[in-house]
Amino acid sequence: MPIQSDDLVILKSAVMADVPEGGGGATGTPVVDGVSNNIFPDVSDDNRAGGAFHLRKVFGKVLTDDQDMLLGSGFVVLDPPEDPAVDVTLFETDGWFDERTAAVALVESTMVKGPRLLCRVQDTHYAGVSLLQLYNVAPGTSFPAAGESIVLKNPAGTEVKVRALKVTLSTAVVFDAGGEYTINLATCELNKPLPFDILGAPVQRTPPSASTAATVFSTAPAVGARFHGVKPLATAITLGPTPIREVTVSGGIFSQLVPASTVPTPVVDIYPLVERPTLSRTSLAEPLTMGVSSPGKSYLESSSRTSISTSSSSSASSTMSHLFRNTMM
Repeated sequence: MPIQSDDLVILKSAVMADVPEGGGGATGTPVVDGVSNNIFPDVSDDNRAGGAFHLRKVFGKVLTDDQDMLLGSGFVVLDPPEDPAVDVTLFETDGWFDERTAAVALVESTMVKGPRLLCRVQDTHYAGVSLLQLYNVAPGTSFPAAGESIVLKNPAGTEVKVRALKVTLSTAVVFDAGGEYTINLATCELNKPLPFDILGAPVQRTPPSASTAATVFSTAPAVGARFHGVKPLATAITLGPTPIREVTVSGGIFSQLVPASTVPTPVVDIYPLVERPTLSRTSLAEPLTMGVSSPGKSYLESSSRTSISTSSSSSASSTMSHLFRNTMM
């Protein structure tokens, strides 16, 4: 008997939640079509404001009484979310029983450790701090830019990947036996606290040994998980005898994966509606933004946009990703 569409079901995984043990093996519970929150719960206010990254693992299965083989099966997203602040992407893992921790590692493998930066870690940074102080003897810099990820490697070989949300540059004059000299400083606000101590050395002219102080590495893109999704067209196309050679995708072909809230920068010594900057009317003038709309993305159906009216900030959006596993029987 041929396989019918009603024989195709999507089964939930053992743990349908964003916890380290999320995912796991398949269950016999199907995902009921057309039921609200059948995979994700409602969007919280925090996720509307700051965004979130969510994973769900599901399995495809054929429920028949015979051994007919299903050929050419797969998962596909046909309709994009109605909320423009939400993206849906699919990817596949190799494990039948792998959990959320392994899936997150696969997502993060798209950024790997790159070349070493010439900057140095100033003194030891203890576990739990979210601020990283880097320096280099002037005129050297080689600091990470805001939004970039770096890898900190201790002499013992332990590594941690962090992202610099905000980088503040400054200079200082220091003294040693050879006299005074200038150093460039970079204070980095990190996206998460350090999980362990990062060893550093006091400011010195010569670079410290890698056996006594941590080294800083940049990150580079790599081929990790392959993500699949759907994007609406910017302009409608009409089918006809003429071949379609070019289409324009609304918002580009890329989807956001890493959640990131806005990073506020205080505007000092400026009173609202009293002091205003003077803007040039040339074509090369850059607009000055005093309030930024920050899209936060989470779940499937809805999200929100917040505004910071008292600070200038750089915003980035976040998204969710679904972990799907294709099972053919």
